[in-house]
Amino acid sequence: SSIFNEGIKDYKADIFEHLTMTYDGWIPPSWTVQHGIERGVPIYLNVLAATTPDFLTQMNRGGRSTQFFKQGLASRFLYINRGKKPPHRDYMFNEEGRRVELVSEIANSLIRLDMYDVKRIGVGPEARDLFNEFSRYIDDLVDDYNQQESYSVHAAFLDRQKIKATKLAALHCINRNLDSIIKAVDDARGETTPVDVPLEINMYDAEWAIGLMEEYWIYFQEIIDEWRADSVSSEI
Repeated sequence: SSIFNEGIKDYKADIFEHLTMTYDGWIPPSWTVQHGIERGVPIYLNVLAATTPDFLTQMNRGGRSTQFFKQGLASRFLYINRGKKPPHRDYMFNEEGRRVELVSEIANSLIRLDMYDVKRIGVGPEARDLFNEFSRYIDDLVDDYNQQESYSVHAAFLDRQKIKATKLAALHCINRNLDSIIKAVDDARGETTPVDVPLEINMYDAEWAIGLMEEYWIYFQEIIDEWRADSVSSEI
């Protein structure tokens, strides 16, 4: 988490904005005297960090109250409260032998998946209805929190849950169809045209993703509560 600490320094105050753009997968075009106009590029950023609730205190030092959330970076992450047992899933990473085996399986699958050009992921009618229902539920919660506080980090976090659920459902859809994708890649070996297998998010993908969002929401509330209990500040 030390990279985020740079954001509290005046001369690196724009690091949150930069990390947000990289998280969103796009660096816009830029211009320099030496190189002229440089075209924007798509990028892929993954951040995995372990820290403690007082990390939020550091993010609000130096008069930058709630900047970590107001700017939008903090709400893009998923939070897990370590030590709290996940209510619905048993992580196989707890088993040493299975962990090594799983890492090897994932690595081999990713190598083949890299040869597959995901161009189309649709949403089935039942999944679309469920996402719309989830979106209305989130909007109601956001309104409730915004009425209680002039600025609510809970509302900021919740507002991003909709797009996170969609992305997780898409990943689940890809994983569910991984065997078909790998077969298509193997069948097309030697061809120059990128492999394109249209995919569709179904009800199962949507339910899985929304269920995860509910768990992450519980974790987030617990972390904020722990931070408030330990912090001398009451601004979050």
